[in-house]
Amino acid sequence: MPEQFVAVHTATFHEFRIECIENGTNAFVTILVLGTLSSVLYLYSAYLPLVLAIALLWRQQNSLISESLFIVPGHGIQLEQQRGPRTFRRTTRRFVPLSRLRDVVINEGLSGWNVRYYLAVVTEDQTGATRLEVVFEVRVGQLWCALGSHSRKSFLPRFPILHKVYNEVHDILEDDWRGDIAACSHRSAGGKY
Repeated sequence: MPEQFVAVHTATFHEFRIECIENGTNAFVTILVLGTLSSVLYLYSAYLPLVLAIALLWRQQNSLISESLFIVPGHGIQLEQQRGPRTFRRTTRRFVPLSRLRDVVINEGLSGWNVRYYLAVVTEDQTGATRLEVVFEVRVGQLWCALGSHSRKSFLPRFPILHKVYNEVHDILEDDWRGDIAACSHRSAGGKY
């Protein structure tokens, strides 16, 4: 499935979004494969069509549609995922306040013999522990790859897109981070707000 990168900039927020674009072929292939399997295997199990229909519905409900990184200058960033069909779309959001945001980095990981780059947000929780929250972690399930409805590759954004988002995030949050660093050094020197 191809992905589409969208960047939206307004006076109050900035959004970077990866959308999964389906052209209808994937759903057609899935239905064709499931229909063929159910008609061939119907002789062996009367419940197989029901199981395949439930699996198809589960796939539709849990398929990832888009992932977004919202930046609200002065407040923090929000990571958002949208799943499911258009009529019953579910959205999950994770807000990271500026006080807990330590950095936004591009990491590299190994997947087989391939190097994959991914954008990660470095956060610090109340106990001081550092965590990485992966942005744009769009992945495709192996079951549906086997059925031919998706390619086997995950469609993490390519490095040029990640680099563009990285640079823009740092440009937008540079003043906020500079102010936060100044406030921290002022506090450590015994100053008050």
